[in-house]
Amino acid sequence: MDLPVSNFDLLADAQIMMGSALQVKRFDDGPVPLYVAQYAETNSSIDEMGKIGVSSMKLLNQYFGQTPFPYYTVYVEYLKPLDAQHSYNFGMEHLVSYTGFNDTSQAIMVPLDSVLFKKYQVPVLHHRAHAYIPLRCYGKAYRPCTWEMAPIIKTSGFNEGFIWYITQQLLHGNWITAFKRRVYEAPAFLKNISMRDLSELASTEYSSDFRIGRHIYSRGALMANDLDNYIREKSNNKKSLRDALIYLYNWSQREKRGFTIKELPGIFQQATGVNVNAVFKKWMKPVGKAESQKLKANS
Repeated sequence: MDLPVSNFDLLADAQIMMGSALQVKRFDDGPVPLYVAQYAETNSSIDEMGKIGVSSMKLLNQYFGQTPFPYYTVYVEYLKPLDAQHSYNFGMEHLVSYTGFNDTSQAIMVPLDSVLFKKYQVPVLHHRAHAYIPLRCYGKAYRPCTWEMAPIIKTSGFNEGFIWYITQQLLHGNWITAFKRRVYEAPAFLKNISMRDLSELASTEYSSDFRIGRHIYSRGALMANDLDNYIREKSNNKKSLRDALIYLYNWSQREKRGFTIKELPGIFQQATGVNVNAVFKKWMKPVGKAESQKLKANS
């Protein structure tokens, strides 16, 4: 049977699922239909995952003011580890789906209270938010792809860090201290790299050495936090980072190209009326020793 798709990005969403433990269920109480596909080698509630997926769609629809696709799929696996060499509990986002690879210890055995619901929602909401940034709103070199080699992306800190910051906001988390520790207590070889060079390094090493991944998304999240606070202060709380990101998202749909790092401050100023050059310049530099020593003294 032929199932044609218009491009490779959509093909990446066409995952093959099989096995007697596979469950598929549709949920219609969100902005668009949600499909949950689950393969679990233990008991796990597909209905609880459906609630998590629908809640995540509603939060992001409210944040961005739109849902740019007709449906969404959450595919999760809960597998019994074959041995200690096999790793799990990681995820991947696609244009209209999220894939979560988990071991059986992460299975949802019972109805979740509010605390556990939020814990399980973090990866789903985070990867679901990537459907907006960077899958549909991205920096130069992210698209079009050169399949012969991994792209060298200068906006990895933006792609990951800003989405972690949005996730924290929507779930009313308090993760800034954790982000600071991952930035200012990182090894010197990471702190001494500029954001641009670190982003390029993370293009190929983000998960292979997750010290790099954690450091760059934490640095990006702190940059987002500073931008949000600065925009709110200078606009008397009339504007925020959310206004800048919505504007940037719509700019991407209109221009149909990737933005450059140099363009971001100007685009954010167009959105908010606030000159954010100083914040961008601060975070594009290597991490300063003074900030690291200050955090160490206060910990």
